[in-house]
This record gives sequence, structure tokens and C-alpha cells, in this order.
Amino acid sequence: MRKTIPIAIIIFALLCLASIENIFAISDATASIKDIQGNVDVERQGNTITGRKGLILHDNDLVQTNSRSKVTIIFRDGSIIRLFANTKFLIEKSVEVKKGSRKFLNRFILRVGSFWGKFTKNAQHTVIKTPTATCGIKGTSVSLSQVDNQLTVSLSSGKIAVKNDDEEIILNPGQQVTGVRRLGMISNKVKNLPYRIIVTPDDNRIKIPQSGEENQVYFTIQLIDIATNKNVFRTGYIYMNLEHDKVIFDKNIKLNSRGYTRTKARIQHFKKEDYKGGTIEIHALLDGSKNMDIEVGRTILTYRKSGKPVKKIKIDASLGQIN
Repeated sequence: MRKTIPIAIIIFALLCLASIENIFAISDATASIKDIQGNVDVERQGNTITGRKGLILHDNDLVQTNSRSKVTIIFRDGSIIRLFANTKFLIEKSVEVKKGSRKFLNRFILRVGSFWGKFTKNAQHTVIKTPTATCGIKGTSVSLSQVDNQLTVSLSSGKIAVKNDDEEIILNPGQQVTGVRRLGMISNKVKNLPYRIIVTPDDNRIKIPQSGEENQVYFTIQLIDIATNKNVFRTGYIYMNLEHDKVIFDKNIKLNSRGYTRTKARIQHFKKEDYKGGTIEIHALLDGSKNMDIEVGRTILTYRKSGKPVKKIKIDASLGQIN
């Protein structure tokens, strides 16, 4: 006599299978989309997926922006990449290495276009390939642009190795290398970045509000000529990057025609998990591929953690240094 499997058991088995697939999908996650502007496509195994905030990304995903779009991607180690318009960026591989501490080895390919990236110090080692050169990155704030078979690299902090078929160089903070091709010398193309974003809070020590309340902190942001310390008359939108969702900046921050603006951030109540060492690092960049000659601005906010004294940090805004 043939036995019939109850429908409830079949449904239960299918639900278990779906849960297992979801677990594997999450464990295989490499990154996710943090925020998005305009239309962004993700090519995955021959299919095209429409990009959206929160979309999980995997190895071999190709992220593409068009002429009116930008997208910010956050990786498992905390590194962030902001793709500008007309960019094709392949997440080739991201491997977690467990040898006493969590660390990631990343391989990315910038086929065309440009991006800014902040790569977490001591948590990853990243290699970025382009049609003309290869870049080796550790803890770094860097911008790359691959257009017309030429690579431009601008370094704001950390160090980066740039290598083509003929030469390898180490780029230092505040330097830029332009017009790198697959063949030819690189060292003679290195120069200092002429401009820098300066971001200055009215008070870098913030007070955490009570539940249901908000505080505010105001910032001055300006674009300066490093040689003269005078404002550069260039306008454009500013992208503010920080790893704390209880500090919220106004959207559409824009420098005026004198390269200057005032803006504010809202400080929301912190929960227990929001207290992360007493400091919040903020990066400010002029948003877009046409600003490769500008060093990214940095500042730090400090706050009292669990009754401990506020950390004292010396900030030299004119030099772009944080001690």
C-alpha cells in the first residue's frame, strides 16, 4: 500500500529548505548598498537586478551607475566605497581570514569610472585592478578614476601602492598621480594635491541628548588652496561620511560660489550599542569625479562614554591632521 506524505510535512520541509537557502545567502554576503542616488544596476550571474538601499551584494556582482546616479557600498570589514556616475565596479572576491582577529582580503576591479573609498585600517587588505594599473590598499582614504585608458589616484590618508607593467610606486597622503597608462613610468606623474576640504565643528565635544530629544552641532565647511590657505571659488555638493546612525547631517549640503557653507548635524539619543569608544570620525568630500584634485576633509566628534571623561583630540584643520 502506497503511503501519502501529509501536506503539512511537505510545507514544513519547504520552509526549512527556504530558511537554509537564506542562511547561505546571508553568510555569502560581501557587502550591501548603504545609500543610493538615481538608478543603479547590479549584474549577477547573467541577470540584472535594480539597486536599492539595503541590497545584499556578493562576489562577482558588477555594480553599474549611469550619468545621473551614485551609490555607496559598505563592506563586512566596515570599508566604504562611493561610486560616482558612469562607473562599472566588480566585486571580484572578498575572503574572511581568521587568524586571531577578523580580517578580509578583497579583490575589486574598476573597469571604468571613478569612486572614493575609505578602507578600514588593520581590518582588510584590498587589491583594486583597472585596465591600466593595480592598486594595493590597506588603511586608506583614496579616490580613483579610470577614464580613457588612464588612471588617476588621489590619496588623502594612509598609503597606496600603484603598479603598472613598468613601475611600482608608493603614494603618500596629500599626493596624486595622474595619467597612468599600462606602459610607461609612473613616478614622474606624481604631484601634490593643490586643494583640501576643511570641516570644522563649532564644538567637537557633543552632548548626548535624553531619550526623545535631539541636540545639534554646527559645522563650517570650506574648500581651500593648500599653498595659500585661501578659499577656492568652486561650488558643488558635499558628501558626509561617518559610521554612526545617531549623528545625522542635512541632505544636499552644497558649497556656495566662494567654496564655503554652514551646515548642521542632528544628535539623537544613544542606545547602549551606540557608544563606540568615545569618538566619531567624519569625512567630507566634494561629491563627484571632477574633484580628484581635492584632499578629503576629516574631523572628529568626541562624547562622554559611561561616565568616563571626554577624550581630548588635537585637530589642525589647516593641515588636515588629527592627533
